[in-house]
Amino acid sequence: SRKENPIYDQNRNVIGTAPSVSPIPDHLIDSTETERWYYQADLQPDEWSISILNFILLCEACRDTYTWAALSATKGEQNIILHDLVAHFIIPWTIGTGCSIALLLDQCPGKVELMLSHSWSGSVMQTLNAMKTLVIMHQIPIHTRMFFCAFSQYQPDDGVHGGLSIQEQLKMDPFSQVISSKPTYGMYVVHTSLSEVYDRLWCVDEVREAVKSNLKIYGLFDPAIWDLSKFQKTMKVETRNAECSNDEDKLMLTNKIEEAGGFDELDKVILHVRKMAKKDLKEALSFEANYGTRVSFMDIVPKEEEANEVDDDDSSEEFSA
Repeated sequence: SRKENPIYDQNRNVIGTAPSVSPIPDHLIDSTETERWYYQADLQPDEWSISILNFILLCEACRDTYTWAALSATKGEQNIILHDLVAHFIIPWTIGTGCSIALLLDQCPGKVELMLSHSWSGSVMQTLNAMKTLVIMHQIPIHTRMFFCAFSQYQPDDGVHGGLSIQEQLKMDPFSQVISSKPTYGMYVVHTSLSEVYDRLWCVDEVREAVKSNLKIYGLFDPAIWDLSKFQKTMKVETRNAECSNDEDKLMLTNKIEEAGGFDELDKVILHVRKMAKKDLKEALSFEANYGTRVSFMDIVPKEEEANEVDDDDSSEEFSA
């Protein structure tokens, strides 16, 4: 029998257990023959990229497991958050490799073309569906390479050769480095109904860096979750109340923000971004009404990629509701 791992609620109380996930499915791992194997330490942060396609395939692979089924039964599928995904899937699948999940899925990484800002307390399902709107509503190519810190950074913190600790990665200032490189498609901020993204000080500082770099900022969401009145309630935010788990990081980020004009100025920027996002939501809802389908129900994975998804020998790791 598999080891059972704790499932936590938002207050870090144990509310159940989930079985350890099986090894990462073979069809996800990049088997391309390259001259060398790249580790996290071999690349700069603006190369720690994951394509929209691989993001979707990874999340769908997670959903096709008994581990996900246990999480869903305990919390409700919409309430599975990024913290859960990293703890139950990303770390087990990457520990000992020295590679982030993004790098494990693609050993020929390219430069980041889109910065994705997100909360670790955000809904995985809503984030996955938001990725579909990137392609369908925003017309971003599905092979576009993104920086998504939960997937782009090496999470195990295990000291393995080629891997970097979380603090070593943060010292490389990956968020600023990626944003200042002015990725082609700008920065998209994922909004989910489970958390306020700007309760996270790192996300607030990403706005500061985007303003400094004159990088366009867009809101991103799952249209199935939001209506106009619900989204309206998110318009105003007080970023000075944002938190950071590390006191030294909090002081460093606060000083950066204050030196750049302060929190009030960033509040104004975010308000403008959300006003534009509300217009996008109106268009998305109109699209869904006209075509009689939810964007989140649409299949955007190319057929040739679906054909590459082979069944694993471990049938216990395949789950159908």
